Amino acid sequence: MKIIFVRHGQTNFNNPKRMQGISDLELNDNGIEQANDIREVIENKNIDIIIVSPLKRAIQTAKIINLNMQKEVIIDERIMEMNFGNLEGKVYSEDYWNFDFDYKSINGENISDFQKRIYGFIEDIKNKYKEKNVLIVSHRRSI
Repeated sequence: MKIIFVRHGQTNFNNPKRMQGISDLELNDNGIEQANDIREVIENKNIDIIIVSPLKRAIQTAKIINLNMQKEVIIDERIMEMNFGNLEGKVYSEDYWNFDFDYKSINGENISDFQKRIYGFIEDIKNKYKEKNVLIVSHRRSI
């Protein structure tokens, strides 16, 4: 088994760096260019299946990468970005990314719950796709 992780291309929340979380944003022009660039690298990697987050930016990136390969694409909600609740759209701060920050108080996702979701996904694909080369298109914290 080989797993290749790719982060989605740039959105308008990436510059300046904002908390995107589950905000469902599309790629900007630079993000589309980035996805095309990675497509040229990935096309020769003998991918069997693509698993992607359901958020637009990840799906767009996966579609661009898959343009010529035409591989099966599976959408999996477990690899969505972390939900930052009321912080979504705010300028990123390292203060928000620690185990002491109370995301529940801002209607967000607890870091521990987020990690369990991602680890569960990884365990599942390790068992399900043992003989496959898997491309995962997701988000900064999910990969």
